[in-house]
Amino acid sequence: MSVSISKISGKAASSATPSELTVSSLKYKNSPGLIEDDGATPITFDAMCNGVVSPYTFADDIKN
Repeated sequence: MSVSISKISGKAASSATPSELTVSSLKYKNSPGLIEDDGATPITFDAMCNGVVSPYTFADDIKN
C-alpha cells in the first residue's frame, strides 16, 4: 500500500496539499495511523511591499 506524504510537513498529504509538494511512499500493513497535513493555507498580502495589508493598501495591490 502506498501513501502520499507532504514534502513540507512530513505528514500524510490531504486533498488540500498541492500535488507538486507531495511524494509517494510505502506504508506497512501494521504501521500506526498517520496525522494528516492541513495543506497550504492561503494568505493575503500587500504586493507593493510583500507585507501585511493595511488600511492604506490600494485594492489593486492586495493579493492572495
